[in-house]
Amino acid sequence: MEKLKWILIDGLIHLKRGIPGRLRRDPGPLLVLPSMISVGFLAIGLAYLTSYSLFRFHPSKLIIYELTLENYSKILCNPSYLRVFARTIWISLSASTAAVTLGFFYAYLTVKVESPLARKLLLISLFIPFFSGDVIRVYGWLIIFGKNGLVSRLTQSLMGRSVDLIYTETAVLIGLTQVMIPVAVLMTAPALTFVKRELEYAAQNLGADELKTLRYVVLPLCRPGLIAAFLTTLTLSMTAYAEPDILGGGKTNFVANLMYTFMFNAADYPTSAALGVLLTSMISAVVFMFLKWSGLGTLMYTRRG
Repeated sequence: MEKLKWILIDGLIHLKRGIPGRLRRDPGPLLVLPSMISVGFLAIGLAYLTSYSLFRFHPSKLIIYELTLENYSKILCNPSYLRVFARTIWISLSASTAAVTLGFFYAYLTVKVESPLARKLLLISLFIPFFSGDVIRVYGWLIIFGKNGLVSRLTQSLMGRSVDLIYTETAVLIGLTQVMIPVAVLMTAPALTFVKRELEYAAQNLGADELKTLRYVVLPLCRPGLIAAFLTTLTLSMTAYAEPDILGGGKTNFVANLMYTFMFNAADYPTSAALGVLLTSMISAVVFMFLKWSGLGTLMYTRRG
């Protein structure tokens, strides 16, 4: 073990000596290399997906390697498919907004609470959902929204009639929001740590109450973190599969569910690939427009100069 350690140290020393002096003084280009490799793999996968979307589907031959745009025209000219895209966008936007709003207050409480025990309990409560998969959490909501579930019994006792939320867009929205809240908390908490407590005290000394301090001091300073959390949860929501499949029951499908149907039920790989390309393009367009609107050129906690 000791010998292996020294071999690794010698290897790192030789590696450092092999780096040109210019890169040792300015390692920026070297640090970009891993990101470029990751982007390269992503570009290769996207190119492969795009190429499949341009092939023709045949029920008996499956794939005919002839270039065509009929897969895209079949999707874009079908109102039912366009409704799936619209549903994916609006439920994802609603879930992301709700998750970031609730996640911000949870993160604010976690960062600002003075009791170490309370902070530990809040952190434990945050990480517990990660110990179980999304499917398990979604099935929990399926039980709650079921005909004999908690929601049905509660509404029956309060209003005299049961409200059936199962297999509705509301159920998908609630389930998706609950899954995204921990992600939003983890994204907004670092931004909140940059807000010094002295700034809040100074605002309150100048006459601002807690609500005004939150609105005019904390929120503006956390804006980049909130935008990063929103875009991350939005991207994850728009690619969700389990939540609309289980809580929607096939009635509130997302684009990912439509892709699964074409690929595994009809073996129509070209149309499924075209859906994937359109979904990727839609997500990229939404992220680009939001970054353009917000004035942020990057997801980091800095503003473009």
